[in-house]
Amino acid sequence: MMNRLFGKPKPETNALQTLDKLNETLEMLEKKEKVLLKKAGQEVEKAKEYTRSKNKRAAIQCLKRKRLYEQQVEQLGNFQLRIHDQMIMLEGAKATTETVDALRSGASAMKAMQKATNIDDVDKTMDEINEQTENMKQIQEALSTPIGAAAEFDEDELEAELEELEGAELEEQLLQPTTVLPSVPAGRQQARARPRHLEASSTIFISNNFFGERRERCKQSLRYTFVDFIITKRIVMSKKRGLSLEEKREKMLQIFYDSQDFFLLKELEKLGPKKGVISQSVKDVIQSLADDDLVAKDKIGISVYFWSLPSCASNQLRSVRQKLESDLQGSNKKLAELVDQCDALKKGREESEERTEALAQLQDIEKKHKELKNEMVQFADNDPATLEAMRAAIEVAHQSANRWTDNIFTLRQWCSNNFPQAKEQLEHLYTEAGITEDFDYLELSSFPLSSSSHDPETPKQLLVEDQA
Repeated sequence: MMNRLFGKPKPETNALQTLDKLNETLEMLEKKEKVLLKKAGQEVEKAKEYTRSKNKRAAIQCLKRKRLYEQQVEQLGNFQLRIHDQMIMLEGAKATTETVDALRSGASAMKAMQKATNIDDVDKTMDEINEQTENMKQIQEALSTPIGAAAEFDEDELEAELEELEGAELEEQLLQPTTVLPSVPAGRQQARARPRHLEASSTIFISNNFFGERRERCKQSLRYTFVDFIITKRIVMSKKRGLSLEEKREKMLQIFYDSQDFFLLKELEKLGPKKGVISQSVKDVIQSLADDDLVAKDKIGISVYFWSLPSCASNQLRSVRQKLESDLQGSNKKLAELVDQCDALKKGREESEERTEALAQLQDIEKKHKELKNEMVQFADNDPATLEAMRAAIEVAHQSANRWTDNIFTLRQWCSNNFPQAKEQLEHLYTEAGITEDFDYLELSSFPLSSSSHDPETPKQLLVEDQA
């Protein structure tokens, strides 16, 4: 009976004793490690002394003993690691036992509290809370719905971009080189005359260099492992980046078809991420499915329920098929009408001698028409419209020439008034420019433009004379 009453504290006592014993063993191993490190340092000093005295064999023996001491130090390090592991396991077991006891006490208290609670009152209270919560959620959703340019942002693309930024930053941190101090060669650590009280510090310095190099190699390998992991993650995330709207619609429809049940919007927002559709876009996807009559919805009380059955999709596909078949029948009917019209137009156009002669006459007529058209092109210069256009062009050229002549006379008058002392120089410049004493306005000669003229060269010759 006493063992049953006081049986619980025994495991705790045993655990405490075991932890104390493990701590003592750990301290003993650490002391042994210090002693071995000191011995290794002494062997190094002996090897130096033998090297100075040219006793190579004895120096090699000292280095061998140093290697043995280092191996023992490494074994002691492994023993310490195992002891630490055992201590962590014992502490975890102790924490688990205490947690189970606390949970057992909590369960007892919960039973006592449930006895004082009426389930009907709880159901009524929860219904009221759910109703108020649903109303508040609808209000919050209406207020948190993005409008304007923010509504056009794709959450999948933003999350993918954020993951890329995080991955790039982590890569930069991992790829930064760590500063490692160079190790000092063994032959230059001390001068020839070295105080005896510095031997211990020299031994610790050598051991730290030895283990520091190993630690840096481990860090470097872990750094490469993390870089590979980040690169692999970025490749996988690039493959999983963002579903299209059509893929999201298929995923959400699959939820309805697999369960064949009715859902609230908040339930769909919880199920969407399991199919790869983020919760922020579930509402828009469901609304697009409802607009296309692929998902039905109805408001019952204050809640809106959504559902879609495979039979509904079959009915919709059946109606689409009927519409396509109706369009196909209409197209076939129109094709038959066009074939009938083509056959009707072919009547009276059967191959015969009369038709062949008529086609030959048509070709002759077309050939003659082409020859006459070419002949008309040769007499195009006597065309009244062409002559009228030439006359208008001559008038425009005549007016332009007289206008520039007037400008030249005005310029000469201005130069004479402002530079009277340079009259001879100005006259010389006028003569070089072709402005002589007979320079005057042009007079337009009249010529007949009637269509009765048979000389096609007459208007051109008159035009050349007037321009001259």
